[in-house]
Amino acid sequence: MTDRSRLTVISALGVVQILAWGSSYYLPDVLAAPIAADIGWPLSWIFGALSVGLLTAGAVAPYVGRLIGETGGRPPGRRSSRERQVAAATNHRI
Repeated sequence: MTDRSRLTVISALGVVQILAWGSSYYLPDVLAAPIAADIGWPLSWIFGALSVGLLTAGAVAPYVGRLIGETGGRPPGRRSSRERQVAAATNHRI
């Protein structure tokens, strides 16, 4: 891969990462009130759950980073995918 094509790929991935992060991180600001109304939780619980999720992600990030460094991204990705499938199948109301 040439330096120019490498720069293009890295730049494109950076832009996609910024858009993905922004759309997932700021989405609760738009959807929190409808979610709270739908499931009957106070709005503070919705944002509290988001905070717990972010804290959990920060706590496990070093472990997941080491795991990806040791085994590559495929095994943790498979596990993550299975966990999301189980959560979607059992907690479809969330």
